[in-house]
Amino acid sequence: MAEERPVLVATEADDLTADMVINELNRRNVPVVRFNPADIGADLTVSARFGICPAPVAGQMHTPSRTADLSRVRAVYWRRPEWPRFPYLPPTIPGSPLLRSATGSVASSTPLTARCG
Repeated sequence: MAEERPVLVATEADDLTADMVINELNRRNVPVVRFNPADIGADLTVSARFGICPAPVAGQMHTPSRTADLSRVRAVYWRRPEWPRFPYLPPTIPGSPLLRSATGSVASSTPLTARCG
């Protein structure tokens, strides 16, 4: 099998294009972890830390069938994910860069990427 560095595929449940990409990755023996951010809760747990260089990310993602060490992820295919909904949260969280939309989904107002080097 290929090196154990998975590709994360973020998409909705019924996405034929993502299915074709995943089939090709499987054919090449590339490990894949498919997930939909809307499944956060019982079907998807993420524990992550986004820092600065030299260790920009750490943590794990768990789906019902897979676990990924986020420091080992080789790529993320961000296709057509659905955002999680947290209707019990206030529209803004005091002191936080997170904002809740009218639908209850949460977005960050700060970038989560850093360039090393």
